[in-house]
Amino acid sequence: MFISKFVLLIVGLSCISYSAQESPLRVVLYYEGLCPGCHEFILEQLYPGYQKLGDSFLIDLVPFGGASATKTDDGWQWECQHGPLECYINKVDACLTSFEPTQSQLISFVNCHTKNTSMDITFDETEDIIKQCAEENNVSFYDIRKCVTSGRADTLLLALQDRQNKLVPKLEYVPSIRFNDVYDEDLDNVAIFDFVYAVCSLLNGTKPSACDDIEFKNVKNLNKPHNLLI
Repeated sequence: MFISKFVLLIVGLSCISYSAQESPLRVVLYYEGLCPGCHEFILEQLYPGYQKLGDSFLIDLVPFGGASATKTDDGWQWECQHGPLECYINKVDACLTSFEPTQSQLISFVNCHTKNTSMDITFDETEDIIKQCAEENNVSFYDIRKCVTSGRADTLLLALQDRQNKLVPKLEYVPSIRFNDVYDEDLDNVAIFDFVYAVCSLLNGTKPSACDDIEFKNVKNLNKPHNLLI
């Protein structure tokens, strides 16, 4: 079983790498603002991976997951798996992404609030964390708050919902990663637990030094379960 899964993984990596060789590797992360598994991936894989790999890949964040919306007379009412604070954080990240920050600003900002937010703190405490993370990463908290409290954040989340609903195959869990919009289950599992390995395997040409002598370390995690959306 170990050999067959490893062979399938390498074949999958080769196919995706070939199709992506003439353009930057695009990493699409589907996640939720307070999902424990998403927090773990961002803190232990994405942010450290970015520090090692730099801009050798392009991140595309989709903060939606299992959220749902209901149209009311006062606008859109959102429900999220991990409560109202998660809906707020989803809006924050969607808003910031729409401002087209640098990749460093975006990943560092998300890492910053992920380190400090949880389901156990208040909205005011969460907002203070967002404000501090915005200041630390030289992005406008005023613009973020204006976006979140206006209809713009709803529009952004509805667009993410539509985008997620159109995925083939359907998204079943978060965090989940697609490279260049191609989904491969084995590669997704490897990326969740060894992001640097997955990215290095797909890069072409000159690779960052972090890719030198990389080893396949996490095959034992291929069958580790994700956090189910439903």
